[in-house]
Amino acid sequence: MTHRVTLRPSGRTFDNHPGESLLESALANGLPVDYGCSNGNCGKCRARRVEGEVTRLRHSDFAFAAADAAAGWFLLCCHGAATDLVLDTGVALDSGDIEWQEIDVKVRKVSAIDASATLLHVQTPRTRRLRFLAGQWARLGRDGVSFELPIASCPCDDRNLHFHVSPGSDLLDALRAGDVLRLSGPIGDFVLDAESRRPRLMVGAGAGMAPLKSIIEHSQSLDGDIPVWLLLVEDEPGSHYLGNLLRSWRDALDTFDFAVATSDAVAAAIDGFAQGGGAAPADCDWYVCGPSALVTRVTGHLSRLCIPPAQLHAEAV
Repeated sequence: MTHRVTLRPSGRTFDNHPGESLLESALANGLPVDYGCSNGNCGKCRARRVEGEVTRLRHSDFAFAAADAAAGWFLLCCHGAATDLVLDTGVALDSGDIEWQEIDVKVRKVSAIDASATLLHVQTPRTRRLRFLAGQWARLGRDGVSFELPIASCPCDDRNLHFHVSPGSDLLDALRAGDVLRLSGPIGDFVLDAESRRPRLMVGAGAGMAPLKSIIEHSQSLDGDIPVWLLLVEDEPGSHYLGNLLRSWRDALDTFDFAVATSDAVAAAIDGFAQGGGAAPADCDWYVCGPSALVTRVTGHLSRLCIPPAQLHAEAV
C-alpha cells in the first residue's frame, strides 16, 4: 500500500510505494534530502519519526544510541513507510545546504545532439551519487585538466548526469564509454526556488539552456501544477539544439509553453510574455541564463519592470 510522507520543517510531501525505501522515494520526487552511502553505513540520511510507523527493509551497520532510537531516529535508506508519516529531516533549499563532493564517475555515453552540441552522460557509483540542486554546475577532470559545465539533467536522477558539450572541446577528445572522470561539485547559486509557488518565467539562449533544462525538469517533478514559460532567444529561429525537446514538452505538458524571439526583440517579447500567460511580470519568478550581453540586457529590462530582486535569478554562461 502506498503511504503519504510529509517532511518537516519544509512541508514537502511525497508518496512511498511498497518495497521502496523512503530515501529512494524522496529522491525520485526531486527532494534533495541529505544522504551519503545510501546503504546503511554512514548515517547521513537520518530522520526522526514524528507521526506514523516505519518498517525496516534492509540491515544497517550504522547504530543509533539507545536514547536517539527511542526518540524515533532511523535511516531513510533502510526503511519504508508502514503508515502515512510525518518526519523531521532536512531538505536542501539553497546551495549552502549541500556539501562539496568528489566522485569518480564512469562515462556511459558520448553522442551528438546536433551539429552544435554533444551529450556527455556520466554515471556515479550506486553508493556515491551527486547531491545537487537544479541549475548548478560540476567540474569534470582527467589527466590533470578540468572543465566546469552546467548539469543539464534533473536532480531527481542524481546518479545519471547529463552535460551538453560543444563539439571540438578538449574534454571530448578521445573520450569513450567506460572511461573514468573525476567529478567535483556542485558549483553555483543559480538554482530553482523550489519553495515558491509563483509562475516560473525563463529566458534562455545558447549554452544557457542546459541549466534551464535541469530547472524545468525539476520544476515539473516537484510542482506539475506551477506554470513554466520559456522565452528562447535565437537569431536564427529553429536553430537551437534543444528545439525538438521543447516542442515535445509543449505537446505533452499542460503547464509548459515556450516562444522564440531574436536578441533585438527580446525586451518587447518579455513585455507581453508573462501577461500572455495570465500573470503580471512582478508576480512571477524569473530565470535568465545565456551569454553575458544577453543576461545584462534582460536583467536590466526586468529591473525596470520592478521585478523584486529575490524573484530574479540570472547567470551568464
